[in-house]
Amino acid sequence: MDEKAKSTEKKSHLGILTIILGILAIGGISFGATMAILGLNNQSSQKPNNTNPVVVSRDSVDFGTYRIEKYEGEPYYVFQKDFGGDYDIQTIDLFEMRETEEEMAALKEFRKTEVLDYEEYKNFCDAWGLEQKFDGIRSQKYAVISDYFIGAPIVEVELAEAQEEGSYIWLYYHDSHDGVTADISGYAIIVPVSYEVDKVVPVPLYSEEEFDNIKNPGQIDPNDIVVKKPIVYLYPEAETEVSVKLGFPENLTVSYPRYEDGWKVVAKPNGELRDLKTGRSLYALYYESKINAETSISDSGFVVKGTDTASFLEEKLAILGLSEREAEEFIVFWLPVLEANEYNYIRFENAEFVNENMPLAVSPAPDSVIRVWMSYKGLDAPIEVTEQKLETPSRDGFTVVEWGGAEIK
Repeated sequence: MDEKAKSTEKKSHLGILTIILGILAIGGISFGATMAILGLNNQSSQKPNNTNPVVVSRDSVDFGTYRIEKYEGEPYYVFQKDFGGDYDIQTIDLFEMRETEEEMAALKEFRKTEVLDYEEYKNFCDAWGLEQKFDGIRSQKYAVISDYFIGAPIVEVELAEAQEEGSYIWLYYHDSHDGVTADISGYAIIVPVSYEVDKVVPVPLYSEEEFDNIKNPGQIDPNDIVVKKPIVYLYPEAETEVSVKLGFPENLTVSYPRYEDGWKVVAKPNGELRDLKTGRSLYALYYESKINAETSISDSGFVVKGTDTASFLEEKLAILGLSEREAEEFIVFWLPVLEANEYNYIRFENAEFVNENMPLAVSPAPDSVIRVWMSYKGLDAPIEVTEQKLETPSRDGFTVVEWGGAEIK
């Protein structure tokens, strides 16, 4: 994710919220009194103008579950820990909604920042296949923030605080999405509220990592090779509990689900996974990792014009054993990178190189393993290379498929 773009997007949410909490930090005015002084109305939940004055009295104001950090004169809301109250967060795969223009248009109905009564909450869950966690009572309503991301298989959502004041509920939350695939992934935050509440004010937060990237941009050693988007698919012949471990976990830069001494999932023959730690439904395991190996342009490979990238990858990935969906997700991720270059040198690394530099242990042992690792280098003009010979692997029995890639420095 582009941190500069994310920073700009999240800053646009501050405005009135920042003023309020700045006043709180300075004068110790009560939350209710501050709202009364500012005379909040329905415009509170809209993106305010960034020209609003910002007042923060100290470099850091800690509210327990989140804090406000002042950096270069700007306040940043940073997530610290989960809210201790009653709430429900669910993620949802909306992949099937991309089939027609009508379905894509209907996706807009999933996005909500509002308070629902019990019947509306029930209908919302029924319409989108969400589990209905709460039973309705006459004096209960439900604050909902729901959103979706096109092209993102990985969505993480956390709630730091839910504060009621009169007819308002303030929800302090952090969301993030990653990966570039054919998926559409959504989430819903649902919080039971009192019957007087009828307005939701969303307050988006940064994660510690995001805030650190803002303070320390470009800290990655330019000589480090980062293998981007290795994604692992599991296809057992019957529903099976599977353990997956990486050989050099200390080199990980990101993972989902979070890698802690391996992943343990229940895998189905169609590739569906259930994370045994979180209970979440997944379709693959994702990580990015630094490696110590040096890569360079060799005398074999392919030289491909940027505008020919899609057709080239369609052909070669089929030879390398990827299914159409796996190939589509590979292409959607790499196409913007490769098409931006006039030409690209591309080589698919052999199994010995991949296994040595990024060992992968799967238990029970698979019958077939397909690991596609693309090395590439952008070129201003074509060069002469011998065309690389590719072989099609077997895809029989319990099959593990992985793809990823890295830029040649």
